[in-house]
Amino acid sequence: MLRNMATYQEIAGYYPLREAIASHVSITRGVHCQAEQVIIVPGAQTALDMAARLLLNPGDLAWMENPGYLGAQRALLNAGAQLAPIPVTSEGINVEIGQKRYPQGRLAYVTPSHQFPSGTTMHLSQRIELLQKELGGHRSAASPSRFTSYGLASAES
Repeated sequence: MLRNMATYQEIAGYYPLREAIASHVSITRGVHCQAEQVIIVPGAQTALDMAARLLLNPGDLAWMENPGYLGAQRALLNAGAQLAPIPVTSEGINVEIGQKRYPQGRLAYVTPSHQFPSGTTMHLSQRIELLQKELGGHRSAASPSRFTSYGLASAES
């Protein structure tokens, strides 16, 4: 390991750490991935920026919690997105309002377990409703059991 300290490392990050992360998310979240699918970034803002640039084209409409995390807002705007502010209720983002006002939305940025800044936990039924909506012509679906795995206890409310 000391021999590698003065050389360039893999651009996606230290491989043994990527292996450990892949194993961890497989065990704790049921996400089956390989180390080659994990990218280490210096912080959450970098991850948000990368995801926004990968998932959006300039001019795409992105649902955003209102109020919501300004860092996510910046990342979406930097990717060229138009923001669609969706009100947050005591049960999380109001999916019904989002679908009525902005049916052409390409993606939704949500913080379901601890909404920022309110701290609200998105109710399980709201999470499932959001996943079943078509955003950008694509339907995202997941089993409700996905939201009751270890690490998401707050989703059981």
